[in-house]
Amino acid sequence: MSIQGRVTITGAGVGLGQALAVAFAETGHDVVGLLFDESQRADFEKATTGLSGTVDAQVVDVTNPGDFTFPDDTDVLVNNAGIRLENLPIESISTDVFRQHMEVNFFGAVEMTRRVIPVMRARAHGTIVNINSASVTVPIPFLAPYRATKGALAAFSEPLRVELAPFGIRILEFLPGAMQTG
Repeated sequence: MSIQGRVTITGAGVGLGQALAVAFAETGHDVVGLLFDESQRADFEKATTGLSGTVDAQVVDVTNPGDFTFPDDTDVLVNNAGIRLENLPIESISTDVFRQHMEVNFFGAVEMTRRVIPVMRARAHGTIVNINSASVTVPIPFLAPYRATKGALAAFSEPLRVELAPFGIRILEFLPGAMQTG
């Protein structure tokens, strides 16, 4: 992947998102790390201080991004923000918990994607990386809300890939396995 501008990562305050921010900045790329809340800032700044690329931390809740706009030189968006709450049998999970998962894991990625497309289209270049999950390939019990959102993200990514290809915008999906994260 040839990066010609800034990399923006949602859910960058902890775990995989923070590791990606560090990796991009270590290789000289300029990064915007979107943190869920202010409590993540000190740890994020400690992890990213002194690296080759510049790093800008901003608090942005993907479920309510307010007036957040992507910098005009955004070349990569990594939709990483996500939640996975308790692993419970489906009959024990409230509809509100399903909605909470959908708001963060699916609609958050949709909203951030919707906002970055005009920036990338104007540049005729860009890459949107949707962090999905290997769990979509295996029917793992007690993960229904999480898996449902990741299935929706996969179904969203496929037509988006075809729709945006003529504008020089690539859509990638990354399906990591289980990992320790925030």
